[in-house]
Amino acid sequence: MCPERFYPDHSLTFVLKGKGYYTIDGKTFPIQAGQCFAIFPDTPISYIADEKNPWEYIFAIITGEDVLHLIDTLGLTRSAPAISFKI
Repeated sequence: MCPERFYPDHSLTFVLKGKGYYTIDGKTFPIQAGQCFAIFPDTPISYIADEKNPWEYIFAIITGEDVLHLIDTLGLTRSAPAISFKI
């Protein structure tokens, strides 16, 4: 597991291949290709690729006055930080 980190902005991480694990608020979520997870500002998180099938991902840092609306529209929360998308 990578060390716990804090990020200053919202970001979305899109897993293109493989799988891994994302931990936020002490809860670990398995994440696989075709899923996206949110990183929330100033929230301790950690993540790690699966040893047998490591992920490949891209991420986008999101800023601006509509960030909270976007995150809300996608249905992402700290207790449900992942959604599926089409590859």
